Amino acid sequence: MHCGAEQGKIILDKPTTFKEKKADKGEHKLNARDIREWLEKIPDEHLIFLGMEKDVSRPEWTIMKVLPVPPITVRPSITLESGDRSEDDLTHKLVDVLRINQRLEKIVIQEPHN
Repeated sequence: MHCGAEQGKIILDKPTTFKEKKADKGEHKLNARDIREWLEKIPDEHLIFLGMEKDVSRPEWTIMKVLPVPPITVRPSITLESGDRSEDDLTHKLVDVLRINQRLEKIVIQEPHN
């Protein structure tokens, strides 16, 4: 039950970066897309060994491609003790995610490509 491909060593570069080290290619940083693609290649008949059923769960489903944003009716404004109105915690976190993604996009655009 093996595809025969060379298997590199996966290293956790704390706190959140994973790297793959292969003898012939050296070391490179893994991103969520790489890992999701690996998981998508697992054949359905091998899922039983992972304790999964193909119709109920697939390993690649553990990595989100899209961040669902609940509608404003689910996350209404709140009233503070002072009487002022503010957005709820979830809305503040969604704004944080959006801002960080915008910054990352600018960094990627400015970064020279090899």
